[in-house]
Amino acid sequence: MSVSASEARDRLIAGATSLLVVAIALRVLMLQPSTVHAEASDPPLRVRFIDRAASARIEPAHPADGRRAAHADTSSNAPAASTTTTRATAQTLPRPHVYERDGRLRVSDSIGALPPAPNLPPGSAPDTRRAEARGPFDRVNPVDYRETRFDRAWRGKGTAGDSALEDAHGMVTGSVTIPLGTRDQPARARPPPAVRFNPGLHERTADLGSEATGDAYKAAPIAEEPAPGLDGAASRAIRGQLAVLGRDFAHCQASLFAEFAKPVRLHLSQLEGIEYAFAHGADPVRAEHLLPREADMAYTLARRALWHARQKLSTCNR
Repeated sequence: MSVSASEARDRLIAGATSLLVVAIALRVLMLQPSTVHAEASDPPLRVRFIDRAASARIEPAHPADGRRAAHADTSSNAPAASTTTTRATAQTLPRPHVYERDGRLRVSDSIGALPPAPNLPPGSAPDTRRAEARGPFDRVNPVDYRETRFDRAWRGKGTAGDSALEDAHGMVTGSVTIPLGTRDQPARARPPPAVRFNPGLHERTADLGSEATGDAYKAAPIAEEPAPGLDGAASRAIRGQLAVLGRDFAHCQASLFAEFAKPVRLHLSQLEGIEYAFAHGADPVRAEHLLPREADMAYTLARRALWHARQKLSTCNR
């Protein structure tokens, strides 16, 4: 592969430039001062421990020695003798050290010394009072229980009445039941309160019905009454009133009478279904709570439908 003269010249210039850059970098590195030689030339640091003269420890003198020393001071003036004694004491005392020869911290022999255990005579029973002593947070052994003075003050079972009877008679010889409301009683549903029905003060007027929907009888001014009974008495009363309504307005058209008697028959059928369920083994909870409320509502709506039908049929021509 042939290389032209211009390409060869460019390559030569690039190589020369690279060599020049490398040479300049080496020169800069060589001109920087060497810190290693400067540090090596400094003298090494040496640590020297200076020995201090130990303070002389003067032992307390006995009273007799004190008297002798006082007598000697008063009898003769000899300051040189006391100076010589101090120097001799300072020379005989050992030099204090903080560490042992192996580098461990020097500890006085009197520190950590435990008193010797009391020696019992041979053949005596071992002293287990310290081992058997119960700590403040240890639990009481339930097997080996010992009665305390507080056992009669604290009662684990029974009510306050039981405790009073036990204190009065000394002991409870039979089971005493005090009606203080401690027994568990099942929840019982209460019937709705007896509130006077006033359509003008009703909160939701949509529940009262209208002529357009065919249930305007719900706004009839008839008070709510409980059903006479779920044994068939409520349905018999509604059927009797419906029969009286038919006799009173027998002259009206049959279609008109059937239109106003339709809601009466609807709630009458609901009432008969409730009585049938109650008489043929309904669920105990439903028979106790739900069926009586449903029967009261059906009985009240049937009576209102009868009143509304009588008001409307009274305007028909004979």
